Amino acid sequence: MEYRVYTCPPREAPGTPRRRRPVRRRRRRRGIPSIFRFALLWAMPAVVLFVLHAALPAYLEQASAHGAEDENGTAAEAVPAEEGRIAAVEPVITPAPAGTGGASEQAYDFSAPVPESPAVEDSYFDDAVFIGDSRTEGLIINTGLSNATSYVYKGLMVDTVFTKPAVNQDGKKRSVMDAMKSTQFSKVYIMLGINETGWVYSQIFQSKYGDIIDGIREINPGAVIYIQGIIPVSSKVSSTHRYITNAKINEYNIDLESGRVITLRDWFGPDYRQIVAERIEAAIAGWSEKQRSLLWEDLSVIDLISEDTDFYLNQDGQIVVVFEKYEAACGAAGNLEFMIQPAES
Repeated sequence: MEYRVYTCPPREAPGTPRRRRPVRRRRRRRGIPSIFRFALLWAMPAVVLFVLHAALPAYLEQASAHGAEDENGTAAEAVPAEEGRIAAVEPVITPAPAGTGGASEQAYDFSAPVPESPAVEDSYFDDAVFIGDSRTEGLIINTGLSNATSYVYKGLMVDTVFTKPAVNQDGKKRSVMDAMKSTQFSKVYIMLGINETGWVYSQIFQSKYGDIIDGIREINPGAVIYIQGIIPVSSKVSSTHRYITNAKINEYNIDLESGRVITLRDWFGPDYRQIVAERIEAAIAGWSEKQRSLLWEDLSVIDLISEDTDFYLNQDGQIVVVFEKYEAACGAAGNLEFMIQPAES
């Protein structure tokens, strides 16, 4: 019988550690070659510097102009001046007497308020234009001055007057100043500023307001322009709103020519302290004994009245004098408000 012998390579001796065959790992190729990666790294700083150079000036101007303003999608939308309230009151500055159409040739004292004029018919406003935000819009709606031209829009400001297409004219949306170019008018009433109190610098507000006046004069040099003061808000709004405060409103209520702020003296004359104090004391006299017990024992109302005393106008056109907490009474009384009718002429 034949036998075949098969041989095989000898195995390692028992106990010898087994060698592992080295495994060659395949290096993954990256998508971008090295030369392009280096080029991209060098180009990125240049692109960033170019973008900053182009966009930074515009951003800084926008940030300084609008500050804490918060637009929520709608054109020129801003936080309402007083939540849940429409300020439909007469303008702070009253119209000139009927028959005075153009600008006066005599020198005018811009340091004094516009003098009160006799009552006029609605037809007096046939050639008048009202420019303003939601407050002026409420004025037009509640007074029924449909014969007057009103270029009003919620959230309108002294800068968006030139840029925001808020006026429907000839089937097209135009900015207020563009619409003025094709409007016949001889009187202009402007009340803006409540939405701008969130701006960082009040100087920008004054500068933009000046641009509006210059623009109107360029369109119609003979037009009479009335700058209406910003109506103050209630003490509750002033103390809780994130940027609308009476202190800021007073800062903005500066005459562009004289730098004078509207005060109680303007409403009640040189004897304003005595007049206001007497009316407040008369109101306190009608309080209950429990209410009067909250007042300071040594309270002198007239000593609290000055040109810096806070006040605002309510919906009925009444002046409301405000004493802050602890100013006239203990803390339990909170802020005290007294409604006072303007002095009769």
